[in-house]
Amino acid sequence: MGTPHIFFDMDINSSEILTEIRIMPLGDSITQGDNERNTYRRPLWQKLQEADFNTVDFVGSQTENSNGPNPNPDFDLDHEGHSGFRTDEILLQLDDWVDSAQPDVALIHLGTNDILQGQSADSTIDELSQVIDTFRANNPNITIFLAQIIPTINNNDELQVLNEQISVLAAEKDQENSPVIVVDQFSGFNLSDDTYDSIHPNSNGENKIADRWLASFSELFTESNLVDSDLEKTSSSDEDFLFNEEVQRGDTVYRFFNPTSGVHLYTANPSEYNSLIDEPTNFTFEAESYVSVDPLSGGREVSRFRNTATDAYFYTISQAEKDFITNNLDNYVLEDSEFNAFDTEVEGTIPIYRFYEPTIGTHFFTENIDEKMFVENNLSYDFEGIAYYAYST
Repeated sequence: MGTPHIFFDMDINSSEILTEIRIMPLGDSITQGDNERNTYRRPLWQKLQEADFNTVDFVGSQTENSNGPNPNPDFDLDHEGHSGFRTDEILLQLDDWVDSAQPDVALIHLGTNDILQGQSADSTIDELSQVIDTFRANNPNITIFLAQIIPTINNNDELQVLNEQISVLAAEKDQENSPVIVVDQFSGFNLSDDTYDSIHPNSNGENKIADRWLASFSELFTESNLVDSDLEKTSSSDEDFLFNEEVQRGDTVYRFFNPTSGVHLYTANPSEYNSLIDEPTNFTFEAESYVSVDPLSGGREVSRFRNTATDAYFYTISQAEKDFITNNLDNYVLEDSEFNAFDTEVEGTIPIYRFYEPTIGTHFFTENIDEKMFVENNLSYDFEGIAYYAYST
């Protein structure tokens, strides 16, 4: 996080009203299933209906599972799951499938076969980037939900590397008109409890996958921005918007700066804030940077690590990234100070940008668009994308 002392003001983003949603579930056998398995598609469809998302439409060139029909064909059967396919094999036909189905939303769970067949995380990431480009060539405004894929019995270390890179890819490819939203399907998914063969989900795993798709979908598409296509589009009133935002606003996140080391520190902990203000330290107060999300209202925990080699701090909202650092990077210490934020854009929130300096191995975070541009144009930091979303002060 070491960087010159800079700080600016910034603006907030807004979202727009969307109409009937055509959803393409895209993947391999975990999406297609066989004639004995429903896959996540059935519980997801049921949960969408229960949540009053009655205008969604699953689309794709497939209606059957591998080796036969779905055992419970009482839901929208259209999908684009292809058992055994790697991401490069999906790419060979994806353009035609997308052109025919015209999806508004893609649910992508790809990479399992790539990893099982010995392909690298790097090559798979490159192909997933091409998958996103293919969707956008047909629909520049498509919404992409990109899964950090479930664990497997084999090559799981490389799979975890892939999942880490998926977060970076999503941040790089994310656009205001075409968001790329990471859905953590890996964390908490247990091979013993949630699969029948240490690769494919059982009914418990299918429900778990469906729940996580639904949570991300519901966070983006709410009653305020999803309406029936035959109804007149209306927006929420300013009063409703302000009320909903106020309900979800948590503690202020403060930014401190150490001019000796060039390290920034963010905290939402009142005790830590008071200690840094009142007691002699190398840190000086810099600003009220943004406002966290009330844990009772939603969002996910942002974990803070301290790099003992550089004394720099690192923040992540990704459970998979947190687990990877905890299990593999001994010089990173997980600290007690955490706060909640959103991993996808929510109305009224602002992005927190993330940079990395490869020569010294430190990260830098900022909520300020002017500061972001200054770092990009003047410093040797690589932009890694959006770390998470929070409210403006």
